[in-house]
Amino acid sequence: MPGWIKLKRSEEAMELIQNANAFALLTLIAFRARRTDGFGLLENQALIGDYKKVGLTRQEYRTALQKLEKWHFVTIKATNKGTVATLCDKRIYDINIDGNNQQDNQTATNKQPTSNQQATTNKNVKKVKKVKKVKKEKKKCLKFVYLTEEEYKKLLSKFGKDGTIKWIADLDGHIGSKGAKYNSHYLTILNWARKKEEKKPKPKCQVCGKRPATTKAKIKIQTPKTGTLKKSGRRFDCKYETTEMLKLVCDKCYDESKRS
Repeated sequence: MPGWIKLKRSEEAMELIQNANAFALLTLIAFRARRTDGFGLLENQALIGDYKKVGLTRQEYRTALQKLEKWHFVTIKATNKGTVATLCDKRIYDINIDGNNQQDNQTATNKQPTSNQQATTNKNVKKVKKVKKVKKEKKKCLKFVYLTEEEYKKLLSKFGKDGTIKWIADLDGHIGSKGAKYNSHYLTILNWARKKEEKKPKPKCQVCGKRPATTKAKIKIQTPKTGTLKKSGRRFDCKYETTEMLKLVCDKCYDESKRS
């Protein structure tokens, strides 16, 4: 598919780069995402599932996909054609949907530029002035912690008022006691929160109850049919029916369910 995708230089992008698997998977989704409706897909949608294309194992692929969905970068939907991922916004990647028609018109217009246009363009290039980047002013939150107003609002929306105050206090105490220096206090708080989330114990598989759950999927479970219990010698025999239920399962139970 012709066109381009743009990686935005944002704080969310810098944070996601630290998680290489999730960043690689989001890059694949943005690269494949449709700019127009077609082939059974809508704008911003892409077919995924071939995790080996980005050098991931099945486990790494599922974990990365869960993180992208949890952080609201994509939404996931299972279809008969495969898994469909939809980009939620342009915080990381802009796949240039708005410029789809503009690019075709601009290409046709620029094929035969006149000499006057070329001369005017050259003059304008010489007059281009360098635009100075305006640094956003950081305000003092505590003795050692500084955040911009925008960064503080993002923390409030992510952790709430009590959670934000706690993270700022923890960072302030850490800097004050150890004399640590950080380029961005906002990114430091996000990084600490991400590491804390990763250390939380994973839920157990709802089928075997032993191994940690890795994905939420529909699996086949056999349950006895009501009214079919019969005594045969010393045993009780009954007929079973297979039903599909949505459960948190480990890789082994998921694979066994698919084979059955």
